Amino acid sequence: MIALSGVCKSFGDVRVLEDITFTVNNGELVSIVGESGVGKSTLLSIILGSMLPDKGDVFLDEYNITKDAIADRKIGIVFQQCALFPTMSVLDNVAYPLRKNKYSKSNAYNKAIEYLSLTGLSEHLQKKPYMLSGGQSQRVAIARMLAMEYPVLLLDEPFSALDPNIRTQLREELLAIQRKRNIIIVYVTHDIEEALYLSDRILILRNKGIQQYDTPCNIIAHPSNDYVRDYILANLLKKLKVLNKLTYHDHTNNKNKR
Repeated sequence: MIALSGVCKSFGDVRVLEDITFTVNNGELVSIVGESGVGKSTLLSIILGSMLPDKGDVFLDEYNITKDAIADRKIGIVFQQCALFPTMSVLDNVAYPLRKNKYSKSNAYNKAIEYLSLTGLSEHLQKKPYMLSGGQSQRVAIARMLAMEYPVLLLDEPFSALDPNIRTQLREELLAIQRKRNIIIVYVTHDIEEALYLSDRILILRNKGIQQYDTPCNIIAHPSNDYVRDYILANLLKKLKVLNKLTYHDHTNNKNKR
């Protein structure tokens, strides 16, 4: 499991996170949501180890990893920008970090092929990144992290720049892989509907702290305060308005054709 206890973080005189305490259990997918600037990515950076908290601790299982180097934490991350090596093939992009982690050449390539197959990229092994679509590039980035077989994977809005149809497809694939491999995923997203669909639990941030950390059903049925209720409802109503508009437009077009 991953656990944070009393984590605080400031930038200069601005306190971003205050007394952040929560646990993510083995096999859970937890989404972190909240408005821009509330500290979602900062929280991921503290879990990853690229940023130290001013106060508080981070635990992996029973071990305090707060001051451990990134390489010692066995935690992977996928960003919105997938950062593939442009001169390497898809296969080499996934095998390269395995080789750097002492895998033999044959084992690295076998494992890379396994995870590229898992993410639906078996037919693209020898392609260079410029030959891939945005969705395919993100699949490579995810396969690269999954191949390391870390117990924890962090995702910082990895699909936000993609076409909605591709985003829906990738999140389905991600969910299937996560369930199959039984790994922890901590997922930052602005999309409430996406968080409600994917997550075992959702952590809602605002005003430096956690407003609610609960299952999607409990958050909808029992919001902890007015902000949570309004935040969730406002986002869902936006989706509903778009769907109603599209449905009405489609119905009108079909009627005119008849």
